[in-house]
Amino acid sequence: MKQVALELERIRSSEEANFVQQIADEDSDMDEMIEASGFASISTSGSYLKDSATLSIDA
Repeated sequence: MKQVALELERIRSSEEANFVQQIADEDSDMDEMIEASGFASISTSGSYLKDSATLSIDA
């Protein structure tokens, strides 16, 4: 029974290590794509004006 538990633990540890490596690889791929695009960082923002109006006056 102890041997089975040890084997299951080894398998689980191996699967976790593979998952962590996969995430690291995906992060690295994303970093390479960002570097290749020429963007150091990307940010988004938005704003709006409430109850505003623009008037033009012809002179």
